[in-house]
Amino acid sequence: SAPTPAPAPVAAKAVTPQKPADTGWWGVYDLSQSAFVGSSIAMRADLVGPPPEDDAKLLKRDLVALTDVQAALKTASFGEIQASFGFWNLITPASQESYKARLSRYPLDARPRLTASIYGAPREASIGMLQQMRALLSGAFAAMDLRITDPTFPVQGLPPELLESVTLVLSGETEHDRLKQILKFAERKSAYAAKAVMQCVANVSSTVELEACKAAGVVRVQGPAITDLMDSPVAAADGAPLALAKSAA
Repeated sequence: SAPTPAPAPVAAKAVTPQKPADTGWWGVYDLSQSAFVGSSIAMRADLVGPPPEDDAKLLKRDLVALTDVQAALKTASFGEIQASFGFWNLITPASQESYKARLSRYPLDARPRLTASIYGAPREASIGMLQQMRALLSGAFAAMDLRITDPTFPVQGLPPELLESVTLVLSGETEHDRLKQILKFAERKSAYAAKAVMQCVANVSSTVELEACKAAGVVRVQGPAITDLMDSPVAAADGAPLALAKSAA
């Protein structure tokens, strides 16, 4: 009898590589507790270049991040979650509506874990504007953080209970510049304590900067010396910042 023909080879299915997410997560480490307390969402694009200056582009990024925060809340059961908002977009009626539409989908039971982190504020941010933001965001967020680049931000002028924290985002070209920023920020420790506002530092990039934050009494830190930009939020309190883990190795 004639030999049975061999079966035709099955064509391998082409695997489409998954596009990496636009966002990632920095772990937030509490130096006073020596433990991770949560995570802050960030745009991956910022690892390779500066963020756009255009408010419409910044709003688009914020909305992408807010959608990803909402998704993360379903699976990430640990810690505080920080989401970003642009200062000028928060006072523009059309942008406010876009934020509100996105936040209307947020689960109310997640509110105690959520911090609204506001970037791009002018040095003399008007108290009225900040109060307006607090009113807009308080339905979905329990806490409000102001991200600053000027370490001499006049915290003493703020009314009590307007902000839970102020985060200095390090921006100097050299480690020397960045250490000077940390020291200037630390000089205002008593003013922050008087307002019960936590001092935090972001974009901490080396062991030296991390140690300077520790010595200065900064409460919380985040940045490349603490964790890499991760695919998902930190899952537990334990663990050491990368810079400390590397220096101990």
